[in-house]
Amino acid sequence: MASADTGRRIYAPVSDRQRERLGPLKKPLLIYRSFRLVRAEFEITTGTDSARLPCVYIGEGLTLEYYRKLYGSADCSPSTSIPIWSLRAEISRARSRFAVTLVETNQLLESLLPAGGLVTYPWIRHQTDLAGEHYRRHQRGIERGFGQRVRSHNFQCRFSREARDLDVFYYAYCLPHILARHGSLAVGRSLAQMKKALRSGFLLQVWWGDQWVSGLVAERPTLERIYPLAVGLHPTHLPAWQNGALAAVYYFLFRWARENGVRFVDLGGSRPHLMDGVFHHKTLWAAVPERDPWHHTEIVFYLDPGVRLPGVVSQQLVWKQDRLLTIAESLPAAALNNFFDAAAAYPAAPGATH
Repeated sequence: MASADTGRRIYAPVSDRQRERLGPLKKPLLIYRSFRLVRAEFEITTGTDSARLPCVYIGEGLTLEYYRKLYGSADCSPSTSIPIWSLRAEISRARSRFAVTLVETNQLLESLLPAGGLVTYPWIRHQTDLAGEHYRRHQRGIERGFGQRVRSHNFQCRFSREARDLDVFYYAYCLPHILARHGSLAVGRSLAQMKKALRSGFLLQVWWGDQWVSGLVAERPTLERIYPLAVGLHPTHLPAWQNGALAAVYYFLFRWARENGVRFVDLGGSRPHLMDGVFHHKTLWAAVPERDPWHHTEIVFYLDPGVRLPGVVSQQLVWKQDRLLTIAESLPAAALNNFFDAAAAYPAAPGATH
């Protein structure tokens, strides 16, 4: 699953080699997007009880709506424009006024940012190594959980490369599913990309009796890697999606991968946040989060060390010590022990309601 508005189809290569080669080219090509940045204020309400923490976003705008919704902000101040040469001064002013300052810029501009921030990315990648110890430790639990549901409902799978089946999947399963689950923040692959995927992959259909209930388009960029490009659940099953019809597509995909000598199941991009539903779902399949060279921006968190951070902030993954850690894990123990709730010390964001 990719991210953006459903009206904007952004090509993202599946091949690791393409991502590694083309990703570095994106940074200089898109650096102009950081020459003038968006600044918007809002409040963090999720998980803060009665307190509200003021937050400011400064950046290209790519993840502004995501963080506003993640943090439970119903209102956002009108955005203003900031030239890149004013960025450092703007960050300094923001850190004196806001509990959380988010700065999203092109990774090539990292030297312009003040020290003291925690770095993350708009998206990371999840993949499962079927030959790895991590998967072996989780395999029995996957069979007990997902496998048992598949067997109890007697789900069956079929494989297709027929164009008419793909058209039905795209319009009747995939699009309704992602819109119902993710709303304005969701976007799927285009039909053209799915057609291309069928050259090396397939459409996996899950059947419940005589009903086709869910499906998955998979691409096989190399012999040892399979990539689920898109999933879909028929709208009639959306209210009961937890019965296992959606999980069945992954269960059958993993079974097919093991039987056909595939080592890696690349589950694609996720928001780097432990409370994100997509992230959590992929960890259930023993997927390990990794940095993704494809994306051109980075997000730097500047945090007031005297503020008690709610989980919606502290469970954000950041890149530290050459690995992904939560903000809570990356902060010194002394800082965690001295957190206090100082939200009342900050002025409310313009346009925010109490």
